[in-house]
Amino acid sequence: MLSTALDALPVGMPVEDADREVIRVNERLYELFDVEGNPETAAGRDCEEFAAELSAVFADPEGFLGRIEAIVEAQRPVDGERLALSSGEALILTYRPIDLPGGDGHLWAYRRARSSERVD
Repeated sequence: MLSTALDALPVGMPVEDADREVIRVNERLYELFDVEGNPETAAGRDCEEFAAELSAVFADPEGFLGRIEAIVEAQRPVDGERLALSSGEALILTYRPIDLPGGDGHLWAYRRARSSERVD
């Protein structure tokens, strides 16, 4: 049921465990970041390597990676953070620390910013 719900969402969502390994991603994530791959091959990947691959679309790839690390360290929810893309567009990031049967985890959501959208 979780897989069906994740696949139906209009946002790109990676879910990772406490060891920073990918548990699940949806197809929309690949579409947003315009990278090759599919959800089936993502499971078990190292999240830091995966994030480094995805960072190429950002105006500041190193800044994106640093921000992800800071969010994971803080373990506090993030709502509506605007991330500039090299194309001039932006993605909106939402993050939640989550409890998993094997420990803590991380739930990320990315969506395209609307041109009229203002995020503080």
